[in-house]
Amino acid sequence: MEKWLKYAAVAGVMLILLPLLLTYLISGKKEIAMTKQADLENVLAVLLCGEIPWDYPEEALKAQAVLTRSSLYYFGENTGQEDPEEQGNAMHNSIWAEEMEIYREERNRDSYRKALKKMEKAADDTQGEVLLYEGEICRGIFHRVSSGRTRPGDEVLGELKYLTGVESPEDTGSPDYLHGHYFSPEALRARIGECFPLAQLSEAPLLDQMEIVERDSSDYVVRIRVGNLQVPGEEFRDQLELSSSNFTIQELDGKIRFLCRGLGHGLGMSQYGAARMAEQGSTYREILSHYFPETSLGSV
Repeated sequence: MEKWLKYAAVAGVMLILLPLLLTYLISGKKEIAMTKQADLENVLAVLLCGEIPWDYPEEALKAQAVLTRSSLYYFGENTGQEDPEEQGNAMHNSIWAEEMEIYREERNRDSYRKALKKMEKAADDTQGEVLLYEGEICRGIFHRVSSGRTRPGDEVLGELKYLTGVESPEDTGSPDYLHGHYFSPEALRARIGECFPLAQLSEAPLLDQMEIVERDSSDYVVRIRVGNLQVPGEEFRDQLELSSSNFTIQELDGKIRFLCRGLGHGLGMSQYGAARMAEQGSTYREILSHYFPETSLGSV
């Protein structure tokens, strides 16, 4: 499913860029900038409906609009970059798919129309605004709920230095803050064998063959040892369908429990935290300044 979402995202970007090519062939370079911005702005509200809960406060929706627009322009300008899988970093693979996750709420025609109007207003109120780092458009990365602190990008990927990791204490009050995922030892052993065939598990107790090797400064798992194999924390989370890579492992009532804090990869803006800041009177610019303190806002 994740690969399908990634391919769908790439296809969406290509569809957005197709009118630019036609414009170039017909009218030349002078019309490219205007056409590109119009195309991206037209699709923005629809994307927002699939990225953030519809009932979130207006300022949180505006912050999301800036982030989504930033990613659209970023990928539009970097379509020739290396495939994340070829870079060998599992974290890259999950971020874009997670950003494009559809908000799971019953969508009848009337409620969707109302939501779309809210998203259109958020897009209009922030028209042309993007996130900049060192003068360049950067990706507007976000997740649903943090563990109480967002993650520093350079500790996770060795890049994304504009993601410094900030406190997001309101997230601890989210209904999605804490999740327990339970596996019988037999089911977990089978799942690991299927997802990580090189782990070479022995007949020893499974918990003895699993060890968290490294955490980042926000307590998310960076690497975990499974058998004789070390696995990136985000890849492990994805394969076991855990809510977060900020987890602990316990044996409880004959089952193995992964107790996860937060929902999502934990990088960039916490949508739940942004909503609570908006309720307390923060503007979208203040929200973005909090979650991305090394960046600035610019216009395209």
